[in-house]
Amino acid sequence: MSAKLHAQPGIPDDALPFALRAGWGVGGLGSYTILSTSSLLLLFFMTTALGIEPAVAGAIMFVSKIYDMALNPVVGTLSDRTRSRWGRRRPYILVGAALASTALVLMFNAPVFARESATIAWMVATLLLLATGYTFFNVPYLSMPAEMTGSFHERTVLMSYRVFFVSVATLVSTSAAPALVEAMGGGRTGFAAMAWLVGGTCLVAMLACFAGTAQARFTEPTTLRPGFVEQARTVLSNQPFRVFIGAKFLQLVGLSASSVALPFLMTTALGRGGYGLATFGLASTVGTMASMPAWVSASKRLGKRNVYVASIVVFAITKCSWVLATPQESDFAFLVRALLTGITAGGIMLLGTSLLPDCAEYDYRRTGMRREGLYSGFYSFVEKTAFAIGPLLSGLILSAGGFVKSTGGAAPLQPQSAIDAVYFTSSVIPALAPLLSIAFLWRYRLTQEQIAATVPLAAAGSAGTAPGAGAAASTSVSAAVVHPPAAPAGPAGAPTR
Repeated sequence: MSAKLHAQPGIPDDALPFALRAGWGVGGLGSYTILSTSSLLLLFFMTTALGIEPAVAGAIMFVSKIYDMALNPVVGTLSDRTRSRWGRRRPYILVGAALASTALVLMFNAPVFARESATIAWMVATLLLLATGYTFFNVPYLSMPAEMTGSFHERTVLMSYRVFFVSVATLVSTSAAPALVEAMGGGRTGFAAMAWLVGGTCLVAMLACFAGTAQARFTEPTTLRPGFVEQARTVLSNQPFRVFIGAKFLQLVGLSASSVALPFLMTTALGRGGYGLATFGLASTVGTMASMPAWVSASKRLGKRNVYVASIVVFAITKCSWVLATPQESDFAFLVRALLTGITAGGIMLLGTSLLPDCAEYDYRRTGMRREGLYSGFYSFVEKTAFAIGPLLSGLILSAGGFVKSTGGAAPLQPQSAIDAVYFTSSVIPALAPLLSIAFLWRYRLTQEQIAATVPLAAAGSAGTAPGAGAAASTSVSAAVVHPPAAPAGPAGAPTR
């Protein structure tokens, strides 16, 4: 196998330039705005604007995620095997940007059909298109950090840029989008206008990511191409990745359940309406952004896993406190709780995503194969599974609680049982699920020292199978070559592999 790395001339492997960090990170603004807006508002849109039962609406979202789950590993493997002058990942980023942005607009601009079955069919079709575009963008996008730098801590710094832009995306989806819906008249008209503005913003951000990563280091496809099942077996033999992905699944179930329930909490339970949701989004986003330097510093001093666990515990306590929130609560108490939610969620987002490229790097050192796309595909598979379960779970709980649907764009007066269901899905589930994930994280032992001590097969000149690597690594490999796109690489550009 020959894995060729392309690096920027004159830039050390452990210090990516600001423009490159920001160019990659801005992609999170587009992709997460699409994910968050659809997760946050779609169930509310279908039940209060289209008149679809909550359980049926949750099932529609579940079906689209099942398709999405199957697509993720396929796209990851395709991007691993792609050769182009733009690198392995960036062609998919370009296609995904166009598809996902278009789908978001179509989804919230559903025509008025005479039959509910036609409305349901429209929503299923647009959700499938959205899933295709999002996967084409996000799986290759998340594969890039492991190629862009070989530094354990630089990957955390790079991820902090993504979390910053994800925070902006959270502001767009939880604050700007609901406020736009109300400002544009609410109901179908408000959602339709919001989708055009938000979809356009997403397209610009994702195209900026495509342009901003033109000089990013990338690896070329390897000549060793075992079958998908064989590769999956090898990936799952990676113990740090197994426990990480198990923890992430539980956290994402809680997040997705909370996201779809948040509009119901702000409108039905707290009576703050769309502007209350916008205020929450603004306060939590400020908390996330302001906390990034502290989380990066703490992870470097105390270890990624330890800080990850600490952020989960404080986040769970903060989430549980929302059960105590009432319509009579002061604005100050509301803002403090929202701010703390953003601060603690920021730690979970940063540390969670920073472990993914570490696991991919560890796999390369164990097996000699470059397959960051496959790892991102498995990660996205688990993400989509969780985001399929969360809305379905929330929809079922709301229906069981007797939530009253409508077509006027706002929820009518609800029985106490429905309000209790809203509190449960927006507070208890998102607190309990991350706490359960700690049982997985406690078994995560991958450190900077362990990665450095794992000698790459390429460097060792091994022709056999690394311990735990499985049959997929049984072909001999050669050392990775590092050079810039247009000039020979000097020693400063050569990463330690």
